[in-house]
Formats: sequence, structure tokens, C-alpha cells
Amino acid sequence: MTATGIPHGTPPPRSGFRRFLAGGCAVVACGALVPGIYLYTASHSRYRVIGPVDPKTGYHIEYTVSRGFVKAAIPPSHRDHDAIEEADFNPRPPSAVARWVSGHLLRRNSVPIPAGSGDEPRVVQFADYTDRMPMDDLVIDDQGYIDMDTSNNQVFGIRVVRRDRRVVSGCPTTFVQVEIPAGGLYQSRIVVSEIMIHPRDASIYYVIAGGDYGDSDAAAVLREASEIAESVRVVPGSAKK
Repeated sequence: MTATGIPHGTPPPRSGFRRFLAGGCAVVACGALVPGIYLYTASHSRYRVIGPVDPKTGYHIEYTVSRGFVKAAIPPSHRDHDAIEEADFNPRPPSAVARWVSGHLLRRNSVPIPAGSGDEPRVVQFADYTDRMPMDDLVIDDQGYIDMDTSNNQVFGIRVVRRDRRVVSGCPTTFVQVEIPAGGLYQSRIVVSEIMIHPRDASIYYVIAGGDYGDSDAAAVLREASEIAESVRVVPGSAKK
């Protein structure tokens, strides 16, 4: 028994302030965790995109896109070819909560590239006919595989990081990733990924491309281009007579 009347070995009573402090910390932790879980779940859910049916060949393309990306209007400066089908997907502008979580909890801050500059990160999907293929950019072999024209790689210092051939929905498909150094074609180093799909029995081809210009949004675009490529399906149909 101590002088205060408390038996030896009995822990001192816990103060109300300490209980309040512990509870407050738990509330703050939950408040920080819930937005993070929401952002993670939202960024990993996807929606399906079904492209228009081409009246000449009867084909159309289907794929999934992250809900972190939205279909955007295509500025005239981006229409550098007469594609029969084209779609741009830009990173969804973050909400006020997402900006706060990113800036204060994750310590991430990025400077957005001005819209319409031609350099903002985006995923591009387009389709065209093989007889209108830009032969200075793409080539097709006798097996029906379309590929990037890399004949000028050494001139511009372009390095092929990855090249895979596969079959998607029965169609010859090429996945290419190249690294373009700074100071040549572009002011900064970029990495470009492209997947090119060509149905064997049709004169149409599809391209999905994304580029990494070195900031956080562009890195996400590069990852999303690969995710779309993994989900893509080319669906045959009946062409209109």
C-alpha cells in the first residue's frame, strides 16, 4: 500500500486528456485514410468504350478506360491526319479533396501543362484505312503486322525500349515503346507507347498511343495506354452494302 492508499502494482489511472488525444489522432487518421481509399478505388475502376462501326469494313473497337480519364474534345492542332475515327482521353481534373490529399498528405505537387499546347499528356485512339497509312511513320509487313518506321532511329537517337508481337481478337498486333532523347525532336525526353492492330481480312487499322513527358500526369498516361492496350478487342461485323 502506498502513501496515497493505492495498492502496490496498480497502474495509475489514465488521464482524460490522454484519452481525448488518442481519440483525436484516430479521427485524424481515419479522415486521412478515407479520402485515400476513395481515390485509390476511383482510379482503379474502369468504364467500357465502344467505338463506332466502320461502314466500309463492319469492324469496331472496344476497350476499357480508367475513371481517372475522361473523353475530351480534340483541339484542331491535334488533328494531324484525316482519321476515320479518333478519341482523346485526358486525366480527369482532380477534385479539391484530391488536390489537398495529394499536396498535403502525399506531398505531391505538379504544374499543369496548358491545355491546347499540343504537349499535354493524353491517350489517343484512332482508326484509318491501310491505303491511307502515313508511310513515313508506320509500315506494314507481309504478315499484316503494322509497326513504327524506325529507319531514322539513329539519326534522331530514338531507342526502342520494347517491341512485342501478339494476336488480339485474331488480328496481328504490335506493341512498341520508344524513348526519344531531349534536344532532337523534342525539348525534353519522352517515352511513347503505341499498340497497332490490323484485322487480317480488312483494310482498317487501329492505333492506341500515349506519351510520358516526365511529369506525374504523363507517367499516368503512359500506364493508362498500356492498360487500354491490354483490354482492347476488335469486333467484326457486317459492312453496309
